[in-house]
Amino acid sequence: DLSKKVISWGKENISDEDTYTEKDSMGREDDIHITLFYGIKSDDPSKTESLLKDVKLFEVRLGLVNAFKDKEDYDVIKIEIESGDLEKLHYKVGTDIDNDNDFPTYEPHTTIAYVKKDSKNDLVGDEEFKGKTFTANELIFNGSDGSEKVITLK
Repeated sequence: DLSKKVISWGKENISDEDTYTEKDSMGREDDIHITLFYGIKSDDPSKTESLLKDVKLFEVRLGLVNAFKDKEDYDVIKIEIESGDLEKLHYKVGTDIDNDNDFPTYEPHTTIAYVKKDSKNDLVGDEEFKGKTFTANELIFNGSDGSEKVITLK
């Protein structure tokens, strides 16, 4: 239900004209998710699944609407995510699984949309989702070949 609200809010607050669609993977995010780790080298989920097999359910809290503004042509409208458990898992994967992640810091978030540069600065700081929580009950390993492996949390 919360992901449907995020999608709906994005459609209400970001016009089609404001979305950035120059690249195939840009525009609106229809698969609302939080990336735990980017850059795992192997498409075989077995090592990651083994590392995470005993992870328990954990709570995730949403924060303010914000933006990544580091690209020349577009901004990424996102919701900040607060979860110590998620951050611990990120660093565990980064330490124990071979990867080529070159992001210097982990900034957990969920992407709402890619927008034209500076077109939606008015959304930064919006509190629509602040304090809303959900329980993470699964992790999904996505291979670069398009494969998926669901890791159910206990």
